[in-house]
Amino acid sequence: MFILQAKMAKAFQLDVRLEGVEPKVCRQLIIPADLYLVDLHKILQVGIGWLNHHLHGFEHNGTMFLPPDATNEMGTVAYTDMPVHQFLRKQGDQLVYVYNFESAWRHLITVEDIVDTSEIAHPLPYCTGGTGAAPPEDIGGPEGYSDMLAALASTKHPRHSMYKEYLGGITWLPDDFERDDVNELFQEDDYGLFDVMDFFLNNMELLDEGDDEFDEIDPKENLQEAIDEIIANQLKENDPPELKQNLDRLINLGWTKDQAYQLVAQCVILEIFQVFKESEEFNRDRYIRNLRALPNEPREIWQENS
Repeated sequence: MFILQAKMAKAFQLDVRLEGVEPKVCRQLIIPADLYLVDLHKILQVGIGWLNHHLHGFEHNGTMFLPPDATNEMGTVAYTDMPVHQFLRKQGDQLVYVYNFESAWRHLITVEDIVDTSEIAHPLPYCTGGTGAAPPEDIGGPEGYSDMLAALASTKHPRHSMYKEYLGGITWLPDDFERDDVNELFQEDDYGLFDVMDFFLNNMELLDEGDDEFDEIDPKENLQEAIDEIIANQLKENDPPELKQNLDRLINLGWTKDQAYQLVAQCVILEIFQVFKESEEFNRDRYIRNLRALPNEPREIWQENS
Protein backbone atom coordinates (compact mmCIF):
# COMPACT_ATOMS: atom_id res chain seq x y z
CA MET A 1 0.00 0.00 0.00
CA PHE A 2 1.39 3.38 -1.00
CA ILE A 3 2.18 5.70 1.90
CA LEU A 4 2.77 9.42 1.41
CA GLN A 5 6.43 10.34 1.65
CA ALA A 6 7.72 13.78 2.56
CA LYS A 7 8.75 16.24 -0.15
CA MET A 8 6.86 14.41 -2.91
CA ALA A 9 4.58 16.34 -5.27
CA LYS A 10 1.55 14.26 -4.44
CA ALA A 11 -2.18 14.81 -4.24
CA PHE A 12 -4.94 13.10 -2.29
CA GLN A 13 -7.94 11.74 -4.13
CA LEU A 14 -10.71 12.04 -1.54
CA ASP A 15 -14.21 10.71 -1.16
CA VAL A 16 -16.32 13.05 1.01
CA ARG A 17 -19.70 11.82 2.22
CA LEU A 18 -22.27 13.69 4.31
CA GLU A 19 -23.41 11.12 6.85
CA GLY A 20 -27.02 10.29 7.63
CA VAL A 21 -28.77 11.94 4.67
CA GLU A 22 -30.79 10.66 1.73
CA PRO A 23 -30.58 11.29 -1.15
CA LYS A 24 -26.83 10.84 -0.89
CA VAL A 25 -24.58 13.92 -0.73
CA CYS A 26 -20.99 13.16 -1.69
CA ARG A 27 -18.07 14.71 -3.52
CA GLN A 28 -14.93 13.31 -5.09
CA LEU A 29 -12.11 15.81 -4.69
CA ILE A 30 -8.41 15.98 -5.53
CA ILE A 31 -6.37 18.24 -3.26
CA PRO A 32 -2.64 18.92 -2.85
CA ALA A 33 -1.15 16.65 -0.18
CA ASP A 34 0.64 19.62 1.43
CA LEU A 35 -2.63 21.50 2.01
CA TYR A 36 -3.44 22.80 5.52
CA LEU A 37 -6.65 22.12 7.45
CA VAL A 38 -7.68 25.79 7.21
CA ASP A 39 -7.75 25.45 3.41
CA LEU A 40 -9.41 22.02 3.47
CA HIS A 41 -12.22 23.66 5.46
CA LYS A 42 -12.72 26.24 2.71
CA ILE A 43 -12.64 23.58 -0.02
CA LEU A 44 -15.21 21.44 1.78
CA GLN A 45 -17.51 24.42 2.32
CA VAL A 46 -17.45 25.26 -1.38
CA GLY A 47 -17.38 21.68 -2.61
CA ILE A 48 -20.44 20.65 -0.62
CA GLY A 49 -22.25 23.97 -0.99
CA TRP A 50 -22.38 25.32 2.56
CA LEU A 51 -22.41 29.05 3.37
CA ASN A 52 -19.75 29.15 6.11
CA HIS A 53 -22.15 30.53 8.71
CA HIS A 54 -21.32 28.17 11.58
CA LEU A 55 -18.48 26.76 13.62
CA HIS A 56 -16.60 23.77 12.29
CA GLY A 57 -13.94 21.29 13.32
CA PHE A 58 -12.04 18.17 12.31
CA GLU A 59 -12.34 14.97 14.31
CA HIS A 60 -9.55 12.39 14.32
CA ASN A 61 -9.02 9.46 16.69
CA GLY A 62 -11.42 10.92 19.25
CA THR A 63 -9.89 14.41 19.30
CA MET A 64 -11.66 17.49 17.93
CA PHE A 65 -9.49 20.07 16.18
CA LEU A 66 -11.04 23.55 16.06
CA PRO A 67 -9.95 26.77 14.33
CA PRO A 68 -7.72 28.92 16.55
CA ASP A 69 -10.36 31.62 17.11
CA ALA A 70 -13.07 29.17 18.19
CA THR A 71 -14.05 28.65 21.80
CA ASN A 72 -11.97 25.66 22.85
CA GLU A 73 -13.23 23.33 25.52
CA MET A 74 -11.65 20.35 27.23
CA GLY A 75 -10.64 17.68 24.74
CA THR A 76 -10.23 20.03 21.78
CA VAL A 77 -7.11 21.33 20.05
CA ALA A 78 -6.61 24.46 17.93
CA TYR A 79 -5.49 23.38 14.48
CA THR A 80 -3.01 26.18 13.84
CA ASP A 81 -0.69 25.37 10.89
CA MET A 82 -1.70 21.70 10.75
CA PRO A 83 -1.20 20.05 7.34
CA VAL A 84 -3.71 17.53 6.05
CA HIS A 85 -0.98 14.88 5.76
CA GLN A 86 -0.65 14.97 9.54
CA PHE A 87 -3.91 12.99 9.55
CA LEU A 88 -4.12 11.44 6.08
CA ARG A 89 -1.12 9.51 4.80
CA LYS A 90 -2.27 6.40 2.97
CA GLN A 91 -5.21 4.91 1.11
CA GLY A 92 -8.10 4.24 3.43
CA ASP A 93 -7.13 6.86 6.03
CA GLN A 94 -10.11 8.84 7.28
CA LEU A 95 -10.89 12.21 8.83
CA VAL A 96 -14.27 13.64 9.88
CA TYR A 97 -15.26 17.24 9.15
CA VAL A 98 -18.02 18.55 11.42
CA TYR A 99 -19.99 21.65 10.43
CA ASN A 100 -22.55 23.40 12.64
CA PHE A 101 -22.19 21.56 15.95
CA GLU A 102 -25.86 22.06 16.78
CA SER A 103 -27.03 20.38 13.57
CA ALA A 104 -23.97 18.08 13.55
CA TRP A 105 -23.38 17.80 9.83
CA ARG A 106 -20.68 15.12 9.75
CA HIS A 107 -18.62 14.53 6.61
CA LEU A 108 -16.57 11.34 6.38
CA ILE A 109 -13.40 12.01 4.36
CA THR A 110 -11.62 8.95 2.99
CA VAL A 111 -8.39 8.78 0.98
CA GLU A 112 -9.21 6.80 -2.16
CA ASP A 113 -5.82 7.18 -3.79
CA ILE A 114 -2.56 9.12 -3.72
CA VAL A 115 -1.51 10.39 -7.12
CA ASP A 116 1.41 12.27 -8.61
CA THR A 117 0.48 15.87 -9.41
CA SER A 118 2.27 15.58 -12.77
CA GLU A 119 -0.47 13.19 -13.86
CA ILE A 120 -3.24 15.72 -13.16
CA ALA A 121 -4.27 17.97 -16.04
CA HIS A 122 -6.42 20.29 -13.94
CA PRO A 123 -5.45 22.94 -11.39
CA LEU A 124 -5.97 21.84 -7.80
CA PRO A 125 -8.21 21.54 -5.92
CA TYR A 126 -10.46 19.81 -8.40
CA CYS A 127 -13.85 18.11 -8.13
CA THR A 128 -14.08 14.98 -10.26
CA GLY A 129 -17.67 14.12 -9.39
CA GLY A 130 -20.42 14.11 -6.83
CA THR A 131 -24.13 13.95 -6.17
CA GLY A 132 -26.72 15.75 -4.09
CA ALA A 133 -27.21 19.32 -2.87
CA ALA A 134 -26.10 20.53 0.54
CA PRO A 135 -29.14 20.66 2.86
CA PRO A 136 -30.37 24.05 4.08
CA GLU A 137 -27.96 25.33 6.75
CA ASP A 138 -30.29 25.35 9.76
CA ILE A 139 -32.88 22.73 8.97
CA GLY A 140 -32.13 20.68 12.07
CA GLY A 141 -29.47 18.24 10.94
CA PRO A 142 -30.08 14.98 9.04
CA GLU A 143 -33.34 14.29 10.88
CA GLY A 144 -34.72 17.73 10.14
CA TYR A 145 -33.63 17.48 6.51
CA SER A 146 -35.42 14.15 6.12
CA ASP A 147 -38.57 15.67 7.63
CA MET A 148 -38.34 18.67 5.29
CA LEU A 149 -38.06 16.50 2.17
CA ALA A 150 -41.04 14.40 3.26
CA ALA A 151 -43.09 17.53 3.95
CA LEU A 152 -42.24 19.18 0.64
CA ALA A 153 -43.13 16.01 -1.28
CA SER A 154 -46.82 16.29 -0.35
CA THR A 155 -49.07 19.33 -0.10
CA LYS A 156 -51.12 17.33 2.42
CA HIS A 157 -48.21 17.01 4.83
CA PRO A 158 -48.97 19.00 8.04
CA ARG A 159 -45.63 20.84 7.80
CA HIS A 160 -45.66 21.46 4.04
CA SER A 161 -46.54 25.16 4.36
CA MET A 162 -44.10 25.65 7.22
CA TYR A 163 -41.15 24.41 5.18
CA LYS A 164 -42.24 26.34 2.08
CA GLU A 165 -42.25 29.50 4.18
CA TYR A 166 -38.88 28.60 5.72
CA LEU A 167 -37.29 28.29 2.27
CA GLY A 168 -38.59 31.72 1.32
CA GLY A 169 -40.03 30.68 -2.02
CA ILE A 170 -37.01 28.65 -3.15
CA THR A 171 -37.80 25.47 -5.07
CA TRP A 172 -35.62 22.93 -3.29
CA LEU A 173 -33.90 20.39 -5.54
CA PRO A 174 -32.13 17.75 -3.39
CA ASP A 175 -30.30 16.33 -6.42
CA ASP A 176 -29.00 19.71 -7.58
CA PHE A 177 -25.23 19.60 -8.08
CA GLU A 178 -23.07 21.09 -10.83
CA ARG A 179 -19.45 19.94 -10.80
CA ASP A 180 -18.34 22.63 -13.26
CA ASP A 181 -19.70 25.36 -10.99
CA VAL A 182 -17.68 24.00 -8.08
CA ASN A 183 -14.48 23.88 -10.12
CA GLU A 184 -14.98 27.46 -11.28
CA LEU A 185 -15.36 28.59 -7.68
CA PHE A 186 -12.22 26.69 -6.66
CA GLN A 187 -10.18 29.03 -8.87
CA GLU A 188 -11.34 32.14 -7.01
CA ASP A 189 -9.82 33.67 -3.87
CA ASP A 190 -10.29 31.41 -0.84
CA TYR A 191 -11.46 28.70 -3.26
CA GLY A 192 -14.73 30.60 -3.74
CA LEU A 193 -15.67 30.56 -0.05
CA PHE A 194 -18.95 32.41 0.47
CA ASP A 195 -18.49 35.95 1.79
CA VAL A 196 -21.72 37.71 2.63
CA MET A 197 -20.12 41.13 2.06
CA ASP A 198 -18.94 40.14 -1.40
CA PHE A 199 -22.43 38.83 -2.13
CA PHE A 200 -23.99 42.21 -1.50
CA LEU A 201 -21.22 44.17 -3.20
CA ASN A 202 -21.78 42.14 -6.34
CA ASN A 203 -25.45 43.10 -6.26
CA MET A 204 -25.27 46.73 -5.22
CA GLU A 205 -24.80 49.73 -7.46
CA LEU A 206 -23.13 51.91 -4.83
CA LEU A 207 -20.19 53.14 -6.85
CA ASP A 208 -20.13 55.12 -10.08
CA GLU A 209 -17.43 53.45 -12.19
CA GLY A 210 -17.11 56.62 -14.23
CA ASP A 211 -16.29 58.78 -11.22
CA ASP A 212 -12.54 59.00 -10.61
CA GLU A 213 -13.20 59.89 -6.97
CA PHE A 214 -14.46 56.37 -6.32
CA ASP A 215 -11.73 54.55 -8.24
CA GLU A 216 -9.34 54.69 -5.29
CA ILE A 217 -11.92 53.44 -2.76
CA ASP A 218 -11.88 49.83 -1.65
CA PRO A 219 -15.66 49.14 -1.67
CA LYS A 220 -15.36 46.19 0.71
CA GLU A 221 -13.38 48.24 3.24
CA ASN A 222 -15.80 51.14 2.78
CA LEU A 223 -18.80 48.93 3.46
CA GLN A 224 -17.12 47.37 6.50
CA GLU A 225 -16.54 50.83 7.98
CA ALA A 226 -20.20 51.69 7.44
CA ILE A 227 -21.32 48.46 9.11
CA ASP A 228 -19.01 48.99 12.10
CA GLU A 229 -20.32 52.54 12.54
CA ILE A 230 -23.96 51.45 12.37
CA ILE A 231 -23.45 48.71 14.96
CA ALA A 232 -21.47 51.02 17.27
CA ASN A 233 -24.16 53.74 17.11
CA GLN A 234 -26.99 51.29 17.73
CA LEU A 235 -25.18 49.86 20.75
CA LYS A 236 -24.39 53.33 22.12
CA GLU A 237 -28.01 54.45 21.80
CA ASN A 238 -29.41 51.01 22.71
CA ASP A 239 -31.69 51.31 19.70
CA PRO A 240 -32.87 48.76 19.00
CA PRO A 241 -32.24 47.02 22.35
CA GLU A 242 -32.54 43.69 20.51
CA LEU A 243 -29.07 44.25 19.04
CA LYS A 244 -27.26 44.00 22.39
CA GLN A 245 -29.62 41.27 23.58
CA ASN A 246 -28.80 39.06 20.63
CA LEU A 247 -25.08 39.82 20.69
CA ASP A 248 -25.05 38.66 24.32
CA ARG A 249 -27.13 35.61 23.40
CA LEU A 250 -24.72 34.56 20.66
CA ILE A 251 -21.70 34.96 22.95
CA ASN A 252 -23.46 32.90 25.64
CA LEU A 253 -24.02 30.20 23.00
CA GLY A 254 -20.26 29.93 22.52
CA TRP A 255 -19.54 32.33 19.66
CA THR A 256 -16.57 34.64 20.12
CA LYS A 257 -17.24 38.39 20.25
CA ASP A 258 -15.83 38.84 16.73
CA GLN A 259 -17.94 35.98 15.38
CA ALA A 260 -21.08 37.39 17.02
CA TYR A 261 -20.40 40.79 15.42
CA GLN A 262 -19.90 39.12 12.03
CA LEU A 263 -23.27 37.39 12.36
CA VAL A 264 -25.00 40.65 13.29
CA ALA A 265 -23.28 42.34 10.34
CA GLN A 266 -25.27 40.12 7.98
CA CYS A 267 -28.50 41.67 9.24
CA VAL A 268 -27.05 45.17 8.85
CA ILE A 269 -25.86 44.41 5.32
CA LEU A 270 -29.31 43.22 4.33
CA GLU A 271 -30.78 46.58 5.32
CA ILE A 272 -28.03 48.49 3.50
CA PHE A 273 -28.71 46.39 0.43
CA GLN A 274 -32.44 47.06 0.55
CA VAL A 275 -31.94 50.79 1.04
CA PHE A 276 -29.50 51.28 -1.83
CA LYS A 277 -30.53 48.62 -4.32
CA GLU A 278 -34.28 48.43 -3.74
CA SER A 279 -34.80 52.07 -2.62
CA GLU A 280 -36.53 50.88 0.56
CA GLU A 281 -36.53 52.55 3.93
CA PHE A 282 -34.88 50.88 6.91
CA ASN A 283 -37.21 48.08 8.00
CA ARG A 284 -36.88 47.92 11.79
CA ASP A 285 -39.21 44.93 12.21
CA ARG A 286 -37.35 42.88 9.60
CA TYR A 287 -34.01 43.82 11.14
CA ILE A 288 -35.14 42.65 14.59
CA ARG A 289 -36.58 39.42 13.18
CA ASN A 290 -33.27 38.65 11.51
CA LEU A 291 -31.33 39.47 14.69
CA ARG A 292 -33.51 37.07 16.66
CA ALA A 293 -33.04 34.35 14.05
CA LEU A 294 -29.23 34.42 14.32
CA PRO A 295 -27.06 32.38 13.90
CA ASN A 296 -29.34 31.47 10.97
CA GLU A 297 -28.52 33.59 7.95
CA PRO A 298 -31.10 36.36 7.27
CA ARG A 299 -33.53 34.24 5.29
CA GLU A 300 -35.45 37.27 4.09
CA ILE A 301 -32.44 38.01 1.87
CA TRP A 302 -33.80 35.40 -0.48
CA GLN A 303 -37.43 36.56 -0.48
CA GLU A 304 -38.43 38.86 -3.28
CA ASN A 305 -41.17 40.51 -1.24
CA SER A 306 -39.80 40.72 2.29
